Amino acid sequence: MTELFDFIWPAVSAFVFARSKACRYSTVTGNERQLALAAYFNSPQNIREEYRSINGLKRANLDKAFIQTDWPVQEQVFARLVLVNVFAIYEGWLEDLVDEFYTSTTVAFCVVSERG
Repeated sequence: MTELFDFIWPAVSAFVFARSKACRYSTVTGNERQLALAAYFNSPQNIREEYRSINGLKRANLDKAFIQTDWPVQEQVFARLVLVNVFAIYEGWLEDLVDEFYTSTTVAFCVVSERG
């Protein structure tokens, strides 16, 4: 759980920061806005060299992510990602617990039965 929240909170912070940088392009219209956003966010001046080869950078629809979509909608997406992961973590923990309990009771039952 800590690992999940150690990831999600910085991701939210980075997303909000990027949205605040992108708002300067909200007055540009149409395809020009997408091109301007891509030029700004994918600029070698703005991205360290070791991160320039990340595939998603060129495919990201920055206009949709930062300008067309309101923050409350994106906040719900982040919440949904957290919730799905929390349930997966809980289910994994519960499965481990059931496996441990089942194995313990089976071993105890076999020992008692052999004596019986």
